[in-house]
Amino acid sequence: MNYKILPPSDELKDIVKQYVVFSSLENIENVLFLPDGGNFLIFNRGVKVHSKLIGYDESFHLPENYSFNFKANRVKHIFLDLEYKYDDEMFPIIMVELLPIGFYKLFNTDMTLADFKYEEIPQELINKYFSKLYSNKTVDEDFKYLENSLIELEKSQNNSRLPIEDVVDKIYDDYQLEVTVEDLLEEFNYSRSTMERNFKKMIGLTPKNFIFVSKFSQTLLQYIDEKRNLREIQYIYSDNSHMNAVFQKFLGIAPSEIFKKVLDGEVAIYQLLNLNLDRSSTPKRTEMVNPLEILKYTQNLTALYVEDDGMLRDAMGKLLKNYFENLDTAQDGHDGLNKYLNNHNNGTKYDLIITDINMPKMNGIDMSKEILKVEPSQIIIITSAHCEYMTSAKELGVEAILTKPIDIKELSNHIFKVSKEIHDAKTT
Repeated sequence: MNYKILPPSDELKDIVKQYVVFSSLENIENVLFLPDGGNFLIFNRGVKVHSKLIGYDESFHLPENYSFNFKANRVKHIFLDLEYKYDDEMFPIIMVELLPIGFYKLFNTDMTLADFKYEEIPQELINKYFSKLYSNKTVDEDFKYLENSLIELEKSQNNSRLPIEDVVDKIYDDYQLEVTVEDLLEEFNYSRSTMERNFKKMIGLTPKNFIFVSKFSQTLLQYIDEKRNLREIQYIYSDNSHMNAVFQKFLGIAPSEIFKKVLDGEVAIYQLLNLNLDRSSTPKRTEMVNPLEILKYTQNLTALYVEDDGMLRDAMGKLLKNYFENLDTAQDGHDGLNKYLNNHNNGTKYDLIITDINMPKMNGIDMSKEILKVEPSQIIIITSAHCEYMTSAKELGVEAILTKPIDIKELSNHIFKVSKEIHDAKTT
């Protein structure tokens, strides 16, 4: 399976999560698509494929032209129709992954009646917005055309910022899926019926089910990609048996089994493809640079660590003080920016900044943007547990982007690299 991941433009960042351009669907049947609340637009060119949901015997054929697909609350497999001969002219295939609210903002379609089957995009919309797709000379030109078409389609709906978007952002960014519907009702002063009606209409799931399926997707990604063990993620569910029951419901197998299948290369997870990670073999172990060698370059440097989780901030602060004698910590992006500006105004600077992304008052990306306006050469390492923010982080041009939970070996190796570069620059 050959593919390329492309980020959306700023104009579509509240609608499109990413674009995936497939130049081959070989081994697509080994990829699991997790339910996480979003939907897909699929601009097929005649390839014959079908999909099945875990726990369902029925299969559903993908239309051979342009269509959309609503994600269900089950893991999905996609299979090539092997009896059909494929032609190179059927590729590339562009797939648009939408954010949970994205489909509604593009089509104003009541999602209450949506199910997990594929539906063709109405011909009048194809004629108006997508008729010239795949008629350009290059894939880049096709991509630009598609982006402009989606922008025009969204503008035609006259949708402003929807109140339900604030609720969804709060669930992801502030609560990181650890919130009850009751808490949301109180915070946003909604009645239960109003919130459920809006979620069903605009996302296709109740708030409770939206949190439930999103939490499962995130948990599995953490379990596999961030190399957490079962004991570390059990707290997300009430106990180990509950977690296993949830995984059985969605996947039909236990967490330990899916982890083994991924490491053995039997399956891959679609949501991990957006990090361009190769899951065909067991990841190599990271060897850590000797801490004494690191200390040789860090002891006279200054660092700022920004993290809103108090327990993590304290724990990482103690570790970082082993390297940096001069270490400041901040509890959110606003606090971090103020400390940076105070240092800068006093004629000093931080040699290294390590920051989380999802924080109240100001997130790590916005804080980093403001800092880089003041000092474009500032070295920043970003940490995050959310795959969907990685593209924005990469666009900043930061030193490194590390997934949570933080791999101490990986972090220490990056600290060694940048500290040695700073030391060498100061001594030459």
